[in-house]
Amino acid sequence: MEFGDAKIEELDVEGVLAYAEGVLTNASQLWLNATLDQKQRLQSVVFPEGLSFDGDEFGTAVTCLAFRSLGEDRQPESSVASPTGFEPVF
Repeated sequence: MEFGDAKIEELDVEGVLAYAEGVLTNASQLWLNATLDQKQRLQSVVFPEGLSFDGDEFGTAVTCLAFRSLGEDRQPESSVASPTGFEPVF
């Protein structure tokens, strides 16, 4: 019986990750359907240090760690043409 209780209390890591992925990939849809309290909570997750606004424009905000890693897979653009190999050049 104790084993069964421990199994119920075990954290469903896969479920939590799937939920987090859903939140991050559908943040705009969540925002549109959220109450004021939910919008404030979502905003504090996405922008942990808040947003800066000088009266005319928003400043660059610090985003949450999950969004920071999204652009890291991109390779920097090269200004050098790719070398020709054995294939014919058109």
